[in-house]
Amino acid sequence: SFPIAGMDQMTLDFLLANLAIRFEEYETASRLVASLLSSKTTPARIKDKARDLKMIILEKLREQKANE
Repeated sequence: SFPIAGMDQMTLDFLLANLAIRFEEYETASRLVASLLSSKTTPARIKDKARDLKMIILEKLREQKANE
């Protein structure tokens, strides 16, 4: 149960989304970011960072599509 290592569920989801991007698991990252952005309980600080991740995901997907 939370907190785990001082992190709440939203912080952990943000970190997992960031890791998913690094491992090119964009679908997983998108799902996690979408849940963070749609949740009313996500703090504004994390929502801002999640929006940044969303932009990174879109950029990576465009690059991936251009290379195909």
